[in-house]
Amino acid sequence: MARFAYKVDLSEEEDQLVLPLTQLIMEVLTLHNDYYSWEKEDAFYHSSEDKLPMANAVTLYMRWYSLPLGEAKAAIKAKAIEKEEQYLAAKEEFLKRDIPPPPATIRWLEIIEHMVAGNLLWSLTCPRYHKKSNNQYVDYYEMRCRQGYIFPDDCTRLDAFGGFQTGCEPQATVVNGNGKGNHVNVAENASEINGDAGTKGLSTYTDKNLAPFDETVIKNPSHYVMALPSKCLREKFVWSLNQWFQVPEKSLQTIENAVGLLHNCSIMLDDIQDQSPLRRGKPSTHTVYGEAQTMNSAYFLCVEALQKIYSLGHHAVPIYIEELQMLHLGQAQELYWTYHGIVPSKEDHLRMIDGSYLFRIAARLLQSESKANRNLNVSKFMTELGRFFQVRDDYQNLTSAEYTNCKGFCEDLDEGKLSFPIIHALRETDPEPEIQAILEQRKRTNHLTYELKRLILDRLRENGSLDHTFRMLQDMYVAVWRELERLEVATGQKNWMLRMMLQRLKL
Repeated sequence: MARFAYKVDLSEEEDQLVLPLTQLIMEVLTLHNDYYSWEKEDAFYHSSEDKLPMANAVTLYMRWYSLPLGEAKAAIKAKAIEKEEQYLAAKEEFLKRDIPPPPATIRWLEIIEHMVAGNLLWSLTCPRYHKKSNNQYVDYYEMRCRQGYIFPDDCTRLDAFGGFQTGCEPQATVVNGNGKGNHVNVAENASEINGDAGTKGLSTYTDKNLAPFDETVIKNPSHYVMALPSKCLREKFVWSLNQWFQVPEKSLQTIENAVGLLHNCSIMLDDIQDQSPLRRGKPSTHTVYGEAQTMNSAYFLCVEALQKIYSLGHHAVPIYIEELQMLHLGQAQELYWTYHGIVPSKEDHLRMIDGSYLFRIAARLLQSESKANRNLNVSKFMTELGRFFQVRDDYQNLTSAEYTNCKGFCEDLDEGKLSFPIIHALRETDPEPEIQAILEQRKRTNHLTYELKRLILDRLRENGSLDHTFRMLQDMYVAVWRELERLEVATGQKNWMLRMMLQRLKL
């Protein structure tokens, strides 16, 4: 996450080169955190009635070595100092190498050193760990002022801390032209420091230009979802299609990043709209950051994706707009059906799928930047693949143990989603009053009990809806494979990456 935030891009070789140092300094960070957060974690652990795991190093030392709390914390502190000394010695050797280390590795080490130092300073003063602290910065600023530093901003001036007295007249050191320091009285020069000799301090409400906020807060939810386990299917799809289109590396990276941003945006919003509690086996983003923050972060990803696509040239922007419109139209239709309890036809369901997948935007952007096969018609392949992928997802959600582990048992039923098997049961078999009644009940509770979901599954098996969906998937898989073979003939090139992807999707 820190590499992403600071735009540090280490090659695989550089990453391996600096890995021993990274591991040491991260051990220091972990020990610092466990030392200061133990009381908080212990209270949370007991408030859960010992149901949540307690993995704090202090607790582990107490158990492993039968130590009382004080001795365990002292041992953790000693271990942190030991690891820090090991890191400093290893870094010294690293910098003395015969071949100078790459600049990116040195910058990375500086960044994580600042992370460790900042975390330690915060842990020493924050109200989270020190409940009696009125202002965690008072002692720090008192120390700095006594050392002779001055702080020109109103928010860091001493008198901004109500009731704070240093007991002395702080002296500020100003470096003169010959490099020597002259002491000046901070109080006497306060008006000059603030840039206005006639007033004491600046008003909060002025025409002063203020720098905008950075992206840290708005990106917290999106960073969370990006860190969740992923099969990287869409990235692999972009790479595999590029075997035919031969897009230059820079444009390929831009398209891959833009599609990734849109994908993460869509799953953040989907989880809110579907009220999904899990995503890839972890809590959904909105359950961690709240719906409002998650939505705002998701829309920001849309803007970022547009920025990246705009960098490809004006020709790429209409593709982005058209595909985003299609995606929203398809999603709107599905939400409308679910909310009003309307059971669509299979044809309408497939039409909704056609507008809801990112495969086509990836293909169109790659084709617009291609150096080969620019006139290759892949639209039918994209449509067939998108349909197969969604119906397969509908089927797996109801039958796959892997999906249960990642998203919960038959999560689509909790959402009231009118998936392909449900549509078949309600439109193409004898009427299923039990399924209809259960889905109506879900509208009032927003979820279904395990027993009700089992009952729906039993009915889907009895009336052949699951078997029908499975047979449909076999036919769709064959259609996708045939279309792939047609494209291979047209290009004169076997696409082994796409073949491998399809093979893994086979049921």
